[in-house]
Amino acid sequence: MRRSISLESPTIPQATLLGWLAPKIEIDHGNDEMGGVFVDWRPADALTGAVAESTMEGRPDAPAIQLFMAIATSMRDAMIGILHASGFNVVPVDDYAMRPPTIHVLR
Repeated sequence: MRRSISLESPTIPQATLLGWLAPKIEIDHGNDEMGGVFVDWRPADALTGAVAESTMEGRPDAPAIQLFMAIATSMRDAMIGILHASGFNVVPVDDYAMRPPTIHVLR
């Protein structure tokens, strides 16, 4: 059974909201425990914009935020499996106040 999610945005086609991008890789050159390589997956810009709008309006339970987190968490977990299978040592980072679900590549 397929569940429909209304994103409360009649101006953004649903197909655009669900578009995919490649992983984002961030290198923190800090020489401390928080430095290193971080990888996350962000859905299409239209969905990211809907999340920002919902956040600014004080709607933390908005459907756009729920969909964004479901996509980002699922892709993060899939990338962890792929990186582990490829011999990398990685851990999830769940600091949602600072970034979406992310992977910290340890080696």
